[in-house]
Order: sequence, then structure tokens, then C-alpha cells
Amino acid sequence: MEMVSPNMTAIIVMAVIYMAIGWFWYSPMLFGKMIQCPTKDNHKNNGECCSWKCYAVEFVLALVIGYVLSLFVLGLNAITFATGAKIGFWAWLGFVATTMYSKVLWAKKPMVNFYICAGFYLLMLVLMGGAFAVWQ
Repeated sequence: MEMVSPNMTAIIVMAVIYMAIGWFWYSPMLFGKMIQCPTKDNHKNNGECCSWKCYAVEFVLALVIGYVLSLFVLGLNAITFATGAKIGFWAWLGFVATTMYSKVLWAKKPMVNFYICAGFYLLMLVLMGGAFAVWQ
């Protein structure tokens, strides 16, 4: 198996876009009023869950997601946005949607939690997959 080298600039840029879209997605302007995060004392606080440390960790997680997805895109020789987006979709369906649905199912959470959270990852994986395919 040939070792492929992902485009680190593309991964970093897409991680920044991931954070920006995530900020908007979970803000009160879009879905933030429908899903609120619990604080340490289990009270809701209008979607403001974390300090800057949580955002820093989330950025690292976005880099990991981008790196692994770019390996899938490169390994499958995707060179068009549509092909990369399809790879992002299948990664979402196989790994993210199934895992998130299981959490909602067993925790007896409202389905709106699944739709909003899984929808964010669907958008991001499709967008990232497409971007990585054309930005090699």
C-alpha cells in the first residue's frame, strides 16, 4: 500500500471552517435554542458550554477528522468535488450517523438532538470531502 500525503493547508483551512460553521450552527441564530448544553452543575446556560479550552480541543478534533477524511479521499483517488462529497457522506453514514443514533436511542434523547447534531456532521463531512478531493 502506497503512503499518501494529505494537504495540511487544506486540513487546517477546513478545520477553521468547521469551527466557524459549528459556532453558527449551535448559536441562538440557528439551532442553539433547540439544543442547549449542560454545565458542570447540570443547569442549562444558553448553549455556552465551554471555555476557550473546549474550543481548542474541538479544533484539534476537527484537525483529526480532516486528516482521516483526507486519507480516505486520497486513498480512493477522488479528484472531483462530487466524488469527495460522496466519500464524506459514506463516512458520515457509516461512522457518525450510526454512532449518534445509538446514543440518542439508548439515552432516550429527543430525535431533534440527532437531527441537529448529525446534520452538522453531515454538512461538514460532505463539504470537507469535496474540498479535499479538489484541493490536493
